[in-house]
Amino acid sequence: ELSHLGNNENIDMLVGDIYGGAYESINLPSKAIACSCGKVVGAHKGAGASYRDLFRKEDIIRSLLFMFANNTAQIAYLNALRFGVRRIYFTGSFIRDHPDTMGKLSFGISFWSKLEMEARFVKHEDYISSLGCFLLGIDALANSGGALSPLSPSASALSVSSWSSSARSKSLSLATNRFGPNAASNGLVG
Repeated sequence: ELSHLGNNENIDMLVGDIYGGAYESINLPSKAIACSCGKVVGAHKGAGASYRDLFRKEDIIRSLLFMFANNTAQIAYLNALRFGVRRIYFTGSFIRDHPDTMGKLSFGISFWSKLEMEARFVKHEDYISSLGCFLLGIDALANSGGALSPLSPSASALSVSSWSSSARSKSLSLATNRFGPNAASNGLVG
């Protein structure tokens, strides 16, 4: 809640702080963050003073929230690029019902991908991990020719990188049969 009351511009070094305005040759607006917590580094506190005396807690929290979201967006973009994914799904209580975080993640994905990828947010994600485990069990069963139980330790130890394309398509077919033809577009499988 404090992040809504803060202003990260009091903490972060912005493009406008460095260039006096937008850096138009690379399409960066003056309000873009150039260095998270950059103004803290250059702040001069007096003898016996604390940084708490110079900066509001709300501003620091908002700056840290934006730093986290921007870094998460860049890492998600790089992984999506590596695996050829165009839609990136975010879940979890940290972003649920937090429009500032969702906005920063969306902006980061759009910025890094030059609008080639998009951030998506799962609305009812309470059981998404269970669904992933279920699909991993289906893949293990499909890869073993039916010799494994979906609940066996061997099935749960399989990593996503070991999935074959045929196992993925079988899982998608099973998920489509179980959850309906729009399972993939609804965020149930991807």
